Amino acid sequence: MLLFQILKFAQLESDEERIKVGKEIYDMYIMRELLSLSHVSRVIHHIIRAVERLIFLIALIARLIISMAR
Repeated sequence: MLLFQILKFAQLESDEERIKVGKEIYDMYIMRELLSLSHVSRVIHHIIRAVERLIFLIALIARLIISMAR
């Protein structure tokens, strides 16, 4: 589909048509990819924060266990 769109773009005569088809290509393919990367980045950031909190809690529990063992 993208190849068809690019071939269609290459055959256009006027700047107005190229702008219109260029925006369609951008919206259909490039913007979708950017949005998906943004989502992945947010998910990874969320996971990292959750892991950091878990590490903190594990360290806190370990300290409590050690202090209770003394």
